[in-house]
Amino acid sequence: MKSEITGDQTTYTVKVSSQGQFTIPIALRRELDIQSGDELIIKKRQNNQLSITTKPTAADWRKVIAGIPFEEAILNEDGTVNAEKSPFLARWIQEDQGYDSPDEDPRS
Repeated sequence: MKSEITGDQTTYTVKVSSQGQFTIPIALRRELDIQSGDELIIKKRQNNQLSITTKPTAADWRKVIAGIPFEEAILNEDGTVNAEKSPFLARWIQEDQGYDSPDEDPRS
């Protein structure tokens, strides 16, 4: 098994067995925390290049959503979002409608 480093990329050369299997180098398994039984995704591109990625786990998804703010949507009596009690939702609605601040919203 050979490896070659070029710029920010490391290329590994592996042999495929008669059963179609190959071994992922130990250094790469450790670096990517690939364990026995983990699932990998192999994609074939039109130019015959293969891309292998680790399949996201439940723990990976928990890390992704950990930084997403959670808040209850509090509405005013007129049905608009209460920007004081639901600031993230109010900001998201303003951005979605193309307003940089509540002062630009013609409905205010």
